[in-house]
Amino acid sequence: MLRRITILTATLCLAGAARADDRKSLSPRGKVELALSAIEEVPSRAALERLHPNVELLLHEIVARPSPTRRLARNRALTVLRLFPSATTRRVLQAVVVGTRVDRPGMELLDLQQATSSFAVVAGPEALPVLAPLLDHAQLDVRRAAAESLRLCRSPKARALLERRLRREPSALVRHELKEQLGRMAR
Repeated sequence: MLRRITILTATLCLAGAARADDRKSLSPRGKVELALSAIEEVPSRAALERLHPNVELLLHEIVARPSPTRRLARNRALTVLRLFPSATTRRVLQAVVVGTRVDRPGMELLDLQQATSSFAVVAGPEALPVLAPLLDHAQLDVRRAAAESLRLCRSPKARALLERRLRREPSALVRHELKEQLGRMAR
């Protein structure tokens, strides 16, 4: 039994060393994708900037041209882009919000959820005209994401939109989310 544990430990150590060697040979984009694909929390802006001085541009590239083998990296890039508020980031996030088609739950839905909230934070009240139509989306998860994002955009007009949607929303889950976001706006 002890021999098996020792062999397993040695194998894991060698695999860890091999991964460390692999990291040295990665491109800057590969290093950022690897950091974004980790199981741990999404990296901070400072941690990402230590990987590459132009990490914001690499994040834009990961969003625009995602790697098929590192699909989670795009979703995490959409999340951390809120830490890089710039006109370019705003355009990248808006393109995802407007261009993502969600017919059923899946990675596209998760990406849209992250993009809407990050876009709301980056664009502020100017995000309202882009986000408001999502309250009428066929998918209830998109409507729920839109409710949170409208709160995050900090527009004075968002409250009226959420209240109006609450009066005609057929889904109990979305109504709950709308009430939750309206309650958070009151705080």
